[in-house]
Amino acid sequence: MGPSKTLYLDGRSTLIVERAGPALQVTAGDLAPVWYPFARLSYILCRGPVGWRGDALQACVQQGLVVAFLDLDDRCTGIASGVPADHLGLGARLEMAAARPDWEQRYHTWLMAQHHRRAAYTCRALGWPEDVLRAHGLRQRLHQAVQARLGAQADSCQQRLNSLLRADIAAALTRAGLAPDQLAGLGPAGHLADDLQSLLQWPLRGKLLTAPVPMQADNLAAAAAIYHRSLQPGLVATCRRLIASLFSLGL
Repeated sequence: MGPSKTLYLDGRSTLIVERAGPALQVTAGDLAPVWYPFARLSYILCRGPVGWRGDALQACVQQGLVVAFLDLDDRCTGIASGVPADHLGLGARLEMAAARPDWEQRYHTWLMAQHHRRAAYTCRALGWPEDVLRAHGLRQRLHQAVQARLGAQADSCQQRLNSLLRADIAAALTRAGLAPDQLAGLGPAGHLADDLQSLLQWPLRGKLLTAPVPMQADNLAAAAAIYHRSLQPGLVATCRRLIASLFSLGL
């Protein structure tokens, strides 16, 4: 069996998604249907009005897949996910940890330490001196540098890349055992996806500034090509390390 992959569904063209046994059947307009076995998929990204039929979406949830929904402006509007029964570790541990009276402070300390660490790595990668790391306004300096590098497309490009990153974060959390309600923002772990997204802005912006080729993307397809070619492996690896480091809190 080959490696799992992301399935992109662009609703700007007429798409019908149905379940076909152990696979999704995707039909675009008058073209012949294409089958995607569940076992070969890591997650699914839907842009715009995709036509889900019957129990196709339910089957994805039952298979433990993450399905992220974007509007036509590439903003994330929702996430559906399922958690296989043997992958409940992180969610259950967070529920128990949240019952401890010192949980909020311990989590905040972990989060701030991770921000400082990611900021330090980014400064080193950019060749910025240590005093820049200690100075106020480092985030703003990074933001301005990315704006200058990407030009007029900076905001839209980063929004598209962050939509793709958000789906990867959701997939990583699901594999770690976060329950669907936690992933949707409920319970003590509800802010974890947002916190990871914030932490990963450091390496994302660092990579945008150090890439040897222009990183502009005027549509989601171009952003996806950039993301998978130059950004995803390192960002996903960092995301997994951050999730693993949560266990250092004694969960």
